[in-house]
Parts: sequence; structure tokens; C-alpha cells
Amino acid sequence: MITTFVVTLSLGFFAFTAPSSASTGETFEVNISIEDIVNLWGLDLTLYYNTQSLDLIEAKPQPPWDLVTIVKNQIDDSKGTYRLAMAAFAPEPPFSGSTVLAKLTFVRTGDGESSLQLADTTLADRNGNPIRHTVEGCVIRGIQVHDVAITEITGYPRGAYQGDPIYLDVVAENHGDFVETFTVTVYADIDANVIADEVTVGTQQVLDLPAHTSKLLYFVWDTTDAPYGKYWISAQATEVLNEFDLENNFLKAGEFIGGVYPPPYVRSRADLLTQMISALAVATLAVGMTIRVKSYWCL
Repeated sequence: MITTFVVTLSLGFFAFTAPSSASTGETFEVNISIEDIVNLWGLDLTLYYNTQSLDLIEAKPQPPWDLVTIVKNQIDDSKGTYRLAMAAFAPEPPFSGSTVLAKLTFVRTGDGESSLQLADTTLADRNGNPIRHTVEGCVIRGIQVHDVAITEITGYPRGAYQGDPIYLDVVAENHGDFVETFTVTVYADIDANVIADEVTVGTQQVLDLPAHTSKLLYFVWDTTDAPYGKYWISAQATEVLNEFDLENNFLKAGEFIGGVYPPPYVRSRADLLTQMISALAVATLAVGMTIRVKSYWCL
């Protein structure tokens, strides 16, 4: 007789015991399942079992996608582990919902401890972002979250004469499961070690951004009143209600953008002034030498 029961994925450890009704030599099934997961694109998990009392004789993955790569479907009976890793590939859409991921067949080989542990588990969406989930009894359910992020900053030109514009493109994303409205502010910082010296380039509001989508924002930095110097550009999204992951709300550009330099006519005037001062100094020196020479010959 084959006895069946269900194990649920968790981010930590979830221990359970093989059915006590299964006697030595009897087989039973374990289904590794997920429920209410959103945008699943890949997963990696390890199941641990006691080789003194259990033997895993078969493991059948049940991919939730049609186009799938099964990276690992590996039983190691010497260590008492089962490893499953698989992922979808384009143009397959991410999976959302509930399903069985693998059907495992065990045989009881002894009367010792027969607990199983599911651990080292990772679920990810197609962008590689982890999918949060929790265990409720024996059921894992996706946790709906609020999470906005700044993921990219680009700009051109990288430097400009004071008064000329610098164009900045910022990508804001909604990694959460709810429609979100938030504000994005872009800053130019001439010294990262000094607090509150940032120049505010501009602010835009993102309205009703759907879950798991992005929006490209366009900013124009008017450098008319910006002091000369080299600036680092950053962007920050405001915190949305019930948001826990705030680290990705702020992003500093990965490359230098934002040099502000004197306009050409300012440089020309400065160069002319320098030349005039130099010429005056030379003329003064020459007059002084002439006076001294005349004085010498008049002695």
C-alpha cells in the first residue's frame, strides 16, 4: 500500500515525520507542493531524510511550466538528500497559482527516526527577485507584499557647461503584488561624505503602477545655478504603505554622471584676464629693469 501526504516549501526548516502506519519494507509518497505563488520562474530546494530508516527510491519532478530546464533532480542516498532545481525559459510565462512540484517515493527501511526536512529553498521570479512565502500548517502560501524600487539610472551628457541641461533617465519598478503610487526624487551630490549638500534635480509622481511592472521616468537637470564640480546622481522612491524592503528604494548611478564646468566665454574671460595680468607683470618687470640699467649708466 502507498500512503500519500503533502510537504510544503518554506524559507526555513519544516520538519515532518513519515506515516507511522508504514511498516518496514512499505512504500509511501511525499508530494512537495506550493500554493498561491505569484510569478514563479525558478526554484531550488533540498529535502533531507534519515537514511537509517528511509530510502528515497524515486523522484518525479512536476514542472509548472511547459518550457523548462531541470537543472537538478538528484538523489544522494549516502547523504540522505534530494535536490531539485528547475527554471522556465522564454517565451514561457511565469507560473502563478498552486501545484505539486515533485512526487517522491520512499520505502521504510528501519524503525529509526524518520523525520524529513525541506530546507535551502529559493523561489524566484523572472528577474531573479526572491518570492516571499510562509508556511501555514502544512501549506506554503505566497505572501503578498508592497515593494517599489529604483533599478537603473542613466544620463547624457556626462558633463555639461554650467547652464546647459543634463538628461537623466530613471527606471522605477513595482516588485510587489499591489498597484502602487509613489514619488521619485533625483539628486546630484558633489560630496557623498557630506550630509544634506545634495542638489535636488527634480521630483515626479508615479501613479497606479501595476504589480511587477516598471516605468521609465525622464528628468532634465537645469545646471544654471549648480556650482562647478563633479556630481554623483542618485534617485529615491518614497516608501509605500506596509513596505518592508526599503533598501532598493534608493539607487546611486553606477557610473559618473554630472560634471558641471565653466562655460566657454567664462573660460575665455578668465584666460584673457590671466594673460593681461601676466603681461602687466612682465611690463612692470621690464620697466624696473630699464630704470635700474639707466641708473647704472648714469653713475
